[in-house]
Amino acid sequence: MGKSMSKNPVAANHPVASPKSRSPKGVLARDELQEYNGDTYIPDGHYPDDTVCARCGAVYQNQHWTLDDKKRDTLLAAGSPNEVTCPGCKKIAERNPGGIVTLRGDYWPVHR
Repeated sequence: MGKSMSKNPVAANHPVASPKSRSPKGVLARDELQEYNGDTYIPDGHYPDDTVCARCGAVYQNQHWTLDDKKRDTLLAAGSPNEVTCPGCKKIAERNPGGIVTLRGDYWPVHR
């Protein structure tokens, strides 16, 4: 199925989406594009490894937050680790849900 211009007016008016603007001057090179991750809670930079969340105790390692109780206890016993508030705890503190789930149908009342 083809794209309908009436259903998606943003794409119809966007210069990159238009077949008329296929000139190299109108399109940025891949290394010039600014990426938007869509999550304002994710920082622009990275925390140092072995950073601990002050609220939930999650450990930041290899650019990921994990709930590793042994690693957290080891870091806390070794001294004062770098402590910040992880993105998950920031969302909870601000009561900002990532979305809303709606359950409907016959399955939900039976398996409540």
